[in-house]
Amino acid sequence: FPVTVADAANVQAKLNRLIIAVDINPSGEQFVLTFGNGIKRVGANGGLVDFIPNQADRLSNALDFAINSDGKFYVATNESNRRFVRVYSSSGTYLSNETLGDGTYGYTANQFKGPTGLAFDNDDNLYVADHYLGNQNPPKPSAIKIYKKDATGNYKNNLVNQFDNIGGTLLNFPFRLAVNSQKQLYVAELGDDDVASVKVLKLDAGFNPIQIDEIGGPPDLIGAPGSIIIDKFDNIFIA
Repeated sequence: FPVTVADAANVQAKLNRLIIAVDINPSGEQFVLTFGNGIKRVGANGGLVDFIPNQADRLSNALDFAINSDGKFYVATNESNRRFVRVYSSSGTYLSNETLGDGTYGYTANQFKGPTGLAFDNDDNLYVADHYLGNQNPPKPSAIKIYKKDATGNYKNNLVNQFDNIGGTLLNFPFRLAVNSQKQLYVAELGDDDVASVKVLKLDAGFNPIQIDEIGGPPDLIGAPGSIIIDKFDNIFIA
C-alpha cells in the first residue's frame, strides 16, 4: 500500500495496511488478508487489487483466512459478539447462510470462544483454532473445532469434534494451524511467559488428538510462532 505523510499520525491507517495472512486459490491466484482493509488479490505485477472489501465492518477484526478446494474464502473474525468464521464465494460474494457461529461466546456447535486460525486438510475438513481474547478469565479459554463439508459444500451445522486438551493437558492459546498430507495437525501455541511451541497431532477416526511430536524450546528456539505453512512436499515453514 502507498504510505502518506498523514499516516505518521494515523495509527489505524497504518494498521489497516498490515498483511496478516496469505493463501492461494485452486487457480493459483494469491490473496492476502489485511488487518482492517479486507482481502486483496496479488496482481500480475505484484501489486494488491481490491477483492473482498471490509463491508459493514465484517472484516474489521479478522485474524486469519483460508481457501478451500471450491475456492471459497473462510475468514476468522474475533471481537466481542462478532465471533464468526465468515464465508465468501470464489468471486468474493458474502455467503451469510454459510457463516459459522452466531457471534456470541460459547462452547456449542454454533458458537466460538474466538476464532484465531483456520486450515483445511486434503479432504476439505475445516480446522478452527478457537481462543478467547478479552478481559474475562474462563477456565478453558482454548479449543480446536473441526467441521466437515456437506453435499452442498456447506460446513454449517457439521461440527464433527472439538477438544480443549491433548492427553489431559489444556491447550494454551492455539493461534495458527496447518495440516500436512498425512492429516497430521500442526498447532502453533503462543502459550504464556514466553513459552511457545508447535504441537504435532495425529487424529484418530473420530478426530480425537494424539500428540506425536512438539517443536519448541532448544534447539528449535521458537519464540512466538505466528504462522505455519506446509508445502506439497510436507516441508514446514514456521514464522
